[in-house]
Amino acid sequence: MHIENERENGKVADWGYEEHIFPDPKYSFFVKRRVKSPQSRWVPHWHENIEIIYIVAGEANVSIDGEFRYAKEGDIVVVNSSCMHRLYPIDDIVEYYVIIVSTKMCAELDINTKSDHLLPLISDKTARMKAESVVASFTSEEAYSLAQTKADIISLLVYLYRNFPSNETKTTRYHINASKHIAQEAMEYIHMHYTENITTSVLAKHLAVSVNYLCRCFNSCTGFTVIDHLNYVRCTAAKNMLTTTDYSVSEVCAAVGYNNLSYFGRQYKKFFGISPSRTEKTSGTQF
Repeated sequence: MHIENERENGKVADWGYEEHIFPDPKYSFFVKRRVKSPQSRWVPHWHENIEIIYIVAGEANVSIDGEFRYAKEGDIVVVNSSCMHRLYPIDDIVEYYVIIVSTKMCAELDINTKSDHLLPLISDKTARMKAESVVASFTSEEAYSLAQTKADIISLLVYLYRNFPSNETKTTRYHINASKHIAQEAMEYIHMHYTENITTSVLAKHLAVSVNYLCRCFNSCTGFTVIDHLNYVRCTAAKNMLTTTDYSVSEVCAAVGYNNLSYFGRQYKKFFGISPSRTEKTSGTQF
């Protein structure tokens, strides 16, 4: 199991929040092609901006706020504002385009992405053609291609919001948001305190919820257990140290919160496919 956690135009923090960078305020969007194999996966993450995923080839299961959707070639997956999500390829490589549009650009169109949600999975010929137009414009080398891309994105958004508004009830959204809030708070606490002796009991007490409720919310929203995510954060920090400092494996093990070197080694290899000592010997390798 290999985990990727950095993306161009967006950086996923170790606790799951992805910050987007738009260099030109006139064009607060970006379009990126991604190819993903079953051997790799993104950490569960969320962001403020709306994300439109256009599947070009292959099949994938996409988890959005704990619910899985099967998406195939030609489908459009919508990740509404602040929804936790991950994409899992099925059997083979999946190729897709990611269209990220800022809340600011949407607000200029009178679209409130925080309250106005779209259906998460859309199989529609017109929507597909509009998504293809966005990709074609963005990859074009013709003059004013960026302006054309913006126009095509606006056309896509207007079409989606007119025809595919979410049908979830306020009660459903309330319960989803409640679970998601617990999961996000837990991830942030882990990010801030991973070097300490964190247990599910300690975390539940901090959040003023029961251990069972914490674990249920966390697993349903992220697909990970609390301990899985704690190990991921610790091992990511360890890899950063091993590739940028002269600390030994045992020193790094203690620095990121482990007191058992063998357990640390097993968890590290599970996430990155190599042992900590091997990483130490290949200092400077990017991941």
